[in-house]
Amino acid sequence: MSNWQILLEEISNSNNNILISAHMTTKHRLEAARLFLSILNSTKGQPFIDTVNFLRRAAIESIISNIASALDSLAHEINQIYDFNVAIEKVQIDHFRMQPAKERNCVRCNLDSLDRDDLKGYLNSELPRAPIPKNHWYYIFGRYRQHITHRPWLILHLAAEGIFLPDDPTIPDPTIKPQYDTIAHQIVYPNYTENREVSSYCTLSLEKVIQVVENAYSHLRNSIQNPD
Repeated sequence: MSNWQILLEEISNSNNNILISAHMTTKHRLEAARLFLSILNSTKGQPFIDTVNFLRRAAIESIISNIASALDSLAHEINQIYDFNVAIEKVQIDHFRMQPAKERNCVRCNLDSLDRDDLKGYLNSELPRAPIPKNHWYYIFGRYRQHITHRPWLILHLAAEGIFLPDDPTIPDPTIKPQYDTIAHQIVYPNYTENREVSSYCTLSLEKVIQVVENAYSHLRNSIQNPD
């Protein structure tokens, strides 16, 4: 993460310990996600028994949680660099537009209010605010994050080909009833048609967020160098 390192050098001599701490936290969360990805990958080829399945579920949830937390930590860095003064308990990378206008004092709202800023355009493209298009990668990622935070564990599909995440994590029925696709001439499992194999999905999600964070740092460096 070259931009992370460069930004660290630029802020290391400042007196803003909150910003430095947030910057370190962002990388820590991404490193933690990579650690749990290694743990998840270590379960490949292991039997589908309760203890191993628990480890798989815990690793998947930890990966998604840490990736999401890295983005929230990035929002805290943005809050500090732009001096938005959003209270720490309200700092997050997302904002839901259905909230009353008087409550829209969040990082993204403050960023969107700026006339000329490259970061807001970049984040609105990569991390769109609600309503998020359903075909956007950030939509399903957000669904998984919300589910593991507020609801029972993800119902994984365990198969000889691998372990798969549900298309829609909110469907509570654990019973997977296979159906025969007369067009494709194959058996399909409802709610698992996207074939989101857990290791591949978590790897791609981590790589995507690292890319987003690194590009965001490039814009943040410009903001530090050109505060006006």
